[in-house]
Amino acid sequence: MWWKKLKKKKLQCFLIGILLFLSSLIFTSSLSMLTSIQGYVNEFYSNDKFYDLICYNANESSTKDVLQWGKSNSAIEDVKAIEAFTSGNDLYHKGKNLKLSMYDIMPIEDIKNLPFGLNKGDSSNNTICPKEGEVWITKLLADNYNIAIGDSLTFKTKTKDVTLKVTSLINDSLQPSPMIGIIILYINKNSAQDFSSFRKATFIFIDNKKGTNVANVEKDLTSAVKVGGFVADKDLLILGSTSTSSMIGGASTLASILVFIVSVLLIRFILWNNILKEYKSIGIYKALGFSKREILKFYIIGYSITAFIGSILGALCSIPILNYTASKILKYIGDFQDVNINFKVILATIILFPLVVIINLYFVIKRTNKISPVEALRTGVTSSREKLTKSLIKNTTFPLALAINDMFKYKKVTALITLTLTLSLSLVLLFGNFNVTMSQMKENTNIWLGLPKSNVTISAPSVTSAGALKEVLNEVKKDNRVKNYAYGSIMLTGVELDTKKYSIKSTIYNVFAMNSYNNDLGFTIIEGHNPENSKEVAVSLRILKEAGLSVGDYIELSINNKKASYLISGSYSSMMSNGYGIRILNSAVEKELPEFIGSEIFVNLKAGTDIEGFKKYINNRYSNLDASDIHPLLKYNIDSIPGTMLPMSNLLTVVFIAFCSITILNIIIMNIRDNRRNFGIMKALGFTTKEIRNRYLYRILILTLFSTIISILLNLTVARPMIAAVISNLDVLIISPITMLLLITAMVLLILVTTLICCTAIKNTKPTELMEE
Repeated sequence: MWWKKLKKKKLQCFLIGILLFLSSLIFTSSLSMLTSIQGYVNEFYSNDKFYDLICYNANESSTKDVLQWGKSNSAIEDVKAIEAFTSGNDLYHKGKNLKLSMYDIMPIEDIKNLPFGLNKGDSSNNTICPKEGEVWITKLLADNYNIAIGDSLTFKTKTKDVTLKVTSLINDSLQPSPMIGIIILYINKNSAQDFSSFRKATFIFIDNKKGTNVANVEKDLTSAVKVGGFVADKDLLILGSTSTSSMIGGASTLASILVFIVSVLLIRFILWNNILKEYKSIGIYKALGFSKREILKFYIIGYSITAFIGSILGALCSIPILNYTASKILKYIGDFQDVNINFKVILATIILFPLVVIINLYFVIKRTNKISPVEALRTGVTSSREKLTKSLIKNTTFPLALAINDMFKYKKVTALITLTLTLSLSLVLLFGNFNVTMSQMKENTNIWLGLPKSNVTISAPSVTSAGALKEVLNEVKKDNRVKNYAYGSIMLTGVELDTKKYSIKSTIYNVFAMNSYNNDLGFTIIEGHNPENSKEVAVSLRILKEAGLSVGDYIELSINNKKASYLISGSYSSMMSNGYGIRILNSAVEKELPEFIGSEIFVNLKAGTDIEGFKKYINNRYSNLDASDIHPLLKYNIDSIPGTMLPMSNLLTVVFIAFCSITILNIIIMNIRDNRRNFGIMKALGFTTKEIRNRYLYRILILTLFSTIISILLNLTVARPMIAAVISNLDVLIISPITMLLLITAMVLLILVTTLICCTAIKNTKPTELMEE
């Protein structure tokens, strides 16, 4: 019997199966993205060959202290130091300055003996290190600057130009993601002398003994020794590697749960609707001697099989999607081939989704136990009179008025259509806006990175004296083309926070110093205000949370080794340094460091000013500086992130559009089939096919319009805080009116076309069918 019912309802069961397929596909893909990618990265960095701590760019005066500290510490297994050279704004490719404001050159002898991982990808040879005259660069750098195997890179040192040939593209465990912000190039040990005019630096690698708490050792190091650079551990590298997948995975997992909830509600409604249609049949079954349990099986087995098949196919189809997204996110980490599939997530989805559906089906079908044969045969005697009293507009034959009446007569159907359309449209608009947000990331760096909103950023190389900006700063102050400006440093050294005292998890934090945080410059703030005098600082939410502080408290900072307490005037969020940051005024720094001038100037020009001409003037006049739309070092980060996130976001948008389409199709087909008898009655009363179709069409369009308005309001009010909660409290979501208009127009047209196609069944409905059913 259940098989006959399944065959009779095959289209409906197919559409229900598609809904569960899409729900389980989105859920499994999203959750697998979070767990499998995290697992791959964790496994990669668990390699015992990779040392636990890395001290980047330790200067010559501090290298000896760090090495001595490591050798005398009982928690340390081994310490290795590798000499490097640091420079900036002097690396050329095909005659063009790449504008890398800071990069490192590391001479190596054998990649197998390094305390970190280098995996060769495309290469013109099989050597264990670059030969003389060669340079190895990361695939990440090559992709960002269109550098290929065989190309030459020219380094303009103080004494001569050094040209090296790119012979290998590598994946470097120290540079797994643009979020890390480190650029290291590798040369032959014998070529080191060519770069002797560059500033010398040291990479120090510290391997802890097994069982040692790495975070505590890291804090002990930064508290005991002035390292002259910054210290990172494997956790920071892992966090940088997985941040993009966490963003998109978290948002899509939440969306998939909402999709599944609506799918279950829709299935419940469809099943109960079918039971109501077969009310008399159920009474006859009971009169013929069928037990309650047997009748339960008629309905539950077929739908349960549909639920299992849809969930299984959706969960299994997440595997190629996971591998596709992983290939985008993990292409710069190790020797990536594929990611381990998290079969626990797949198995849990296959079990959980059908189980939730079956439990809901059981409670719906259980209501048939109360149906008696006599009651079933009496149904429909008074229903017409009751329905007539629900008409909002009395004595009318106009299709639009009848459509409005139908909305109030069939309230449950109206509520279901509104709910499903609202959720579907809201998700389509949300991810459409998210795509716009990612594609315009470069234009909104003030929100992502906590920078001022400016037309032009003038920056000095990180290795150049800060005084290099003094002359151009005087020009900016006098230039009548300049509307407003701010100057200072986005990565200030010399201001220190005791991370051990405040129990902050990371020893890496960003200190941002500016002469002013004027509101006209677009500095973001969440609570309170940015510092307005030398006794105030704004602190990132991440530091406040881990330190147990809040706006209005005091925090102790050390400037040039002199400690003082500062009032926390406000809080903010930023992706820089993984959300660990402090904003301070130049005037506070200058009290202890009178020579401080900064290394960046952010300039806004007056309306109508030739921005490109202004940048060209600065670049031509000051060859050691860079004037561009975004800081060169940050451009390296910003240009790479959309490339990993947009493919996933686009894929999810397509899936949600598909879900919306199937949901609409399901509801319309169900509703038209349910109203065949009504259509027959209307034809018998003289209504034409066009009038009946318009009545139904108006109803769907009114509900679509209502759902669209709700969806727009939700995106205007709820979407931004929801995305901010997923992306480190960053209010980055761009609500694009054009994108929303295009998506809404496309979805409304889709609904209209689907409705018109489904309404062709009305033409074939005959009044005699009323007597046959």
